[in-house]
Amino acid sequence: MYNIAVPLTNENLTRCTPEKVYEEIKKFDAKRIFLALSCYTLSKEEKEKSLRDLKENCRFFKEKGYEVGAWICAFMINNSPYTAMKSL
Repeated sequence: MYNIAVPLTNENLTRCTPEKVYEEIKKFDAKRIFLALSCYTLSKEEKEKSLRDLKENCRFFKEKGYEVGAWICAFMINNSPYTAMKSL
């Protein structure tokens, strides 16, 4: 049996609102959401805002019952609240 996973750009959720995106995703019977940051920025303020938005969007979709993962550039995770994936 296959499960549907939906990739979303975190930045698009800010523009469209998570509620509107959620209404569309419900139509797909998705089980998992992957949130991706759009691009890396050197601005500390922009990076912190992106991570805050990501945390909020993760919370939103988890509360709706989805398994949620995030795609983040490796050099953006210093001091972040997220667990980095590690290889064997």
